[in-house]
Amino acid sequence: MKTFTLIVLWTILSSCTHAFGQSPAAQEKLARRYTPSQVEDLRVNTHYKYVGLLYYYEGSWLVQEAGQLRNPTEDEIRAVDLDAWMPLRSVTDRVTIPAGLNGMDVVLLSRDEFEVAYLARLDANDRQQYEAYKAQQMNLQAKSNP
Repeated sequence: MKTFTLIVLWTILSSCTHAFGQSPAAQEKLARRYTPSQVEDLRVNTHYKYVGLLYYYEGSWLVQEAGQLRNPTEDEIRAVDLDAWMPLRSVTDRVTIPAGLNGMDVVLLSRDEFEVAYLARLDANDRQQYEAYKAQQMNLQAKSNP
C-alpha cells in the first residue's frame, strides 16, 4: 500500500510539474538555446519571457494521434525541432505538419491561440510586464513603419 501511495503521489506531482511550465524537456530545449547565465537572467529579470519560452516548447503545439489531438509527451518535446517550423506558424490559424513526429501529425497552434493560452498561465505581475513589453514593441514597430 505504501508503494502504491508513493507511485500515485509521484504521478500527480509529475503531472502538476508538466502542467505548470516546468517540463524537463522544455527546460532542456531552453538550455540548448541559451547559456546558463542567460537562462538565469530570463528567469529572474524577465520572468514572463522565461515562462513563455518554456510554454512555447511544451504547449504551443499538439500531436494528432489516431484522429485525436493531445499534448506532447516529454519524449516528443525532446524530439521535435519547433524552431524549424517557426516560419510556418500562422497568426490566426492552426497549421498541421503531416507526419512531423514519428509518422504522427504535429499541429502548431496559431500565434493568437498561443498568446491567449500563454497569458492564462502568467501571474498578474508577469502579465503586466508582458503587456508593457508588447505595447513597447508595437510602438517601435509603428515608428519604423510610418
